[in-house]
Amino acid sequence: MFNQKTKRKMDLYRDLQKKFNALKGASFIAIKNYENSFKELENVVINTNISTKTAKLKDLAKLESLNQNDLIKIAEKYNLNLKEVELNFNELLESQRKNVSEYENRTKQSKALSEAFDNQNNGTKYLLKDNTLTIYGFLVSKKIIKEGNRPQPNNKGKTYIKNKIKEYCGFHMLNYRTYKLQRIKDCININHETVEIKL
Repeated sequence: MFNQKTKRKMDLYRDLQKKFNALKGASFIAIKNYENSFKELENVVINTNISTKTAKLKDLAKLESLNQNDLIKIAEKYNLNLKEVELNFNELLESQRKNVSEYENRTKQSKALSEAFDNQNNGTKYLLKDNTLTIYGFLVSKKIIKEGNRPQPNNKGKTYIKNKIKEYCGFHMLNYRTYKLQRIKDCININHETVEIKL
């Protein structure tokens, strides 16, 4: 027999699954009082009904359209070493191509995400495991309620340089977010379009 606390969590997750299944049209998830890894407290709204594959294909097309003049502009705009920009551009291009190719050729990380998450007809993907709800989508809005301890980015590191290349291209996937929720208190279905999750 489950204790009351465990039963309540299971009921909440089942309720949440029903709400995801009932979403129609635009699938917006509003998460209130979410604490991120930087200890920031925030309210966010994400759209889960956007194809990540479509977004990645558009991003790849933008990346492939870059020429040497663009790389020079990126180096100048963000005060980066041109050789480092060229190196990271080539690595990023290879990675993006792998992630939008057929399943057999995709990266291990991309495969793992596809296999782990439950897929709903409305485009929402989520994972319920070990009393944790993991959900991802594209950030629509964000309001910081309490400041945290966000470190300064390393402007010489590979991640920083690749993100600047993505920023220059206007990557859709820059707005891609993953949220892990462990303290769900209530969830409300609004007009069959929005699930509101309070933490």
